[in-house]
Amino acid sequence: MLLRTQTAAGYRAGEWQQVDCAFARPWVCDWPTVSTGSCTTAELGGVTRALCTEALDRPAAAAACATIGGTLARIDDRATNDAVQSAAAALSATGWWLGGGPDVVDDWRWPGGALIPEPSYSNWGPVQPDNTAGGQDCLRLVVTDSGGSFAGQWDDVPCDSAHPHAFICDVPAGTGDQPDCVAQDIAGARRLVCAVKVGIADAALTCAAAGGALARIDDEVENAALLAASQSLIVGVDDSAFIDGSDEGAEDLWVRGDGVVIDDRR
Repeated sequence: MLLRTQTAAGYRAGEWQQVDCAFARPWVCDWPTVSTGSCTTAELGGVTRALCTEALDRPAAAAACATIGGTLARIDDRATNDAVQSAAAALSATGWWLGGGPDVVDDWRWPGGALIPEPSYSNWGPVQPDNTAGGQDCLRLVVTDSGGSFAGQWDDVPCDSAHPHAFICDVPAGTGDQPDCVAQDIAGARRLVCAVKVGIADAALTCAAAGGALARIDDEVENAALLAASQSLIVGVDDSAFIDGSDEGAEDLWVRGDGVVIDDRR
């Protein structure tokens, strides 16, 4: 399914158009931010990282990272730790979840299983990890500390909702920054508007690789907002863009990728 971004070929701007799925067109993704308006992406230590200021418990933070194909952050050297601390300090939160945790024999490991330190770096604060009172099974980077002794160092803390923190995700290079794409907040959702022309299957795969899906439009207000945002970006490249919707399963039964029926014209 296409959203017309300009009036042409008998369609008015903003209308939807049926097209052969093999045709190459621009496309729009719904790109789920891990927390609306709370994350800033930066290249730190050679890795794309999302620094998210909303305070969550550790399981919720890990799940949020997973929505963009990432994991809670891993830090392997002092230069990276310093860069992450500096970027996080500029965003005001004092404590940030990293990805480490103890295994069954209390060896601390990064996501994926690498031991901490691996290969030779850790940055625990004084007498940490200490598992005070038990149950301190999650790793926090302390960005600022009123006493000064912990700033930039790591601490083991409880993982539960009584101890929420901001969090840092390591995300795939290119997440939210696909070639020829612009990320925008449109009608309350984070979307990637991509001017490069590909077939709908490749567009859907690229959206999925960025943690999203082809854009879903639920009402006229959302359609108008997406049209306005797309018009300045999609010009002279067929004046239309793939959005979510197909009748491949049954002719004239238009269905979104999540199975919701858009229109039944049978």
